[in-house]
Formats: sequence, structure tokens, C-alpha cells
Amino acid sequence: MINLTVLQDNFTTTKPTARSSLTYLRNFIVVLLSGITAGCTGLPEDVNPVDGFDVNKYLGKWYEIARLDHSFERGLDKVSAEYSLRDDGGV
Repeated sequence: MINLTVLQDNFTTTKPTARSSLTYLRNFIVVLLSGITAGCTGLPEDVNPVDGFDVNKYLGKWYEIARLDHSFERGLDKVSAEYSLRDDGGV
């Protein structure tokens, strides 16, 4: 004869708790963000920087004269951007 109590104890399941659900969600987000940022670490193949680029012509204040319609830019007026050389050589 089979002891049903032993079988039942081996197959009992517990309901997921809020803590385990949050842990799962946190781990999922970490893996997702790691995958997304891993793709942004360098230049894609067959993409070459522009030859003869003079960074000094790019530096200074630039004014927007036209733009595509984006919801996050609506209502903006007299938009400008200022570009300068960083200590590490970047812009």
C-alpha cells in the first residue's frame, strides 16, 4: 500500500508571495536593462566617422530654425544649444 501522506508532502506547492513577485520583477528589469545597454557600447559595423571633421566649427551656440513635431518639444520657443570641448576631448 502507498503512503499518501508522503506523496502529498512531496508535491505541495506554495502560493507566490508579493516579495517573490517583486524579486522576479527586479531581476527581469536588471536583465532587460543589461541587454539594452550592452548593445550601446560601440560603433556598429560598416559605420565610419566623418573624415575631415573640424570640431572648432561645431563649438559655440547654435539656434534652432526648424524642427520636427514632437510632443515633448511643443510650446518651446527660441531654442538654442551650446557646445564646448570637454577636458577629455569630447564635445
